Amino acid sequence: MGHRFKTYALHGLNIRSEIPLDEDESPAASPDLDVRRGPAGPLAAAKGRLIAEFTLFGRTWYRAYEHGDDYLLRFPKLADFVVSADLRQVQTRPESETDEEAISLLLVGTTVAFVLALRGHCVLHAGAVAIDGRAVALAGLAGTGKSTCTALLCAQGAALVADDVLRVELGDVPTAIRGASSIRLRPRAASLIELFAETPPSRHTYDQRLAIYPPRGELTLPLAAVVLPRPNREIDQVQLVQIAGAEALTSLISSARFTGWSNHDRQRRQFEQLANLARSIPVYRAQVPWREPMSASVGEELLDVLAREITR
Repeated sequence: MGHRFKTYALHGLNIRSEIPLDEDESPAASPDLDVRRGPAGPLAAAKGRLIAEFTLFGRTWYRAYEHGDDYLLRFPKLADFVVSADLRQVQTRPESETDEEAISLLLVGTTVAFVLALRGHCVLHAGAVAIDGRAVALAGLAGTGKSTCTALLCAQGAALVADDVLRVELGDVPTAIRGASSIRLRPRAASLIELFAETPPSRHTYDQRLAIYPPRGELTLPLAAVVLPRPNREIDQVQLVQIAGAEALTSLISSARFTGWSNHDRQRRQFEQLANLARSIPVYRAQVPWREPMSASVGEELLDVLAREITR
């Protein structure tokens, strides 16, 4: 029996998917990316040339291979995603026990970032909010407070542009493209929902996170700044410092959403994109007071500091 396909607008793509995504459906449109279910079972031996690998804390999170006319993105012990050579089709091949919601998250996160990178787009590991008609990205590695700061800002009235994956179109003025409709908070940050004047819709996810759905920003917005949040339990006020040159570039390189390329051409392309971005807009380090539970005053101060900087 066939499954009903749904179409979603995400990261500037019309994604027609047989796998349900945690996004609002979009009006029917010609798909840019077609996602289909493949067979479930033990993952077969990977074939082809290794083109990317990401390992962190002793764990390999993914490997990507180029094989014949397609690409294989493997998440060990979880799933394979087979991407067609024209980058318009994806087939999921999960391990037998992998939850379908996990497949959905791997799809809209790393897999879509992989496809966007292959298509030549700049993709940051970042949340983003809209402030005074412009986007501000909150970028960095996992665990640096991106989603927490995104939620703090949304609780103070900023609109959500993206969480986890942010596509940036480069040009005279870099442009942020709207991504996910939710912010996924870890259990220790779930109390942030209490800081909203009007409680946003929410739900608990399969991996024990709380997904909240604040009001969203426009489909595209000029990107005013990239902010690198740093939690700090020793301070009482937000400290924002602009960085530039090699320091800004190095920080952006570590904030790429798909990384670990072994292909030199793709390494060079990503480097050039991020160097272009570092020259085009200001990059800041933000030391953020970190308490549990977080108070509304931190979000209020962070929003005020950022608003002053992007209008300065």
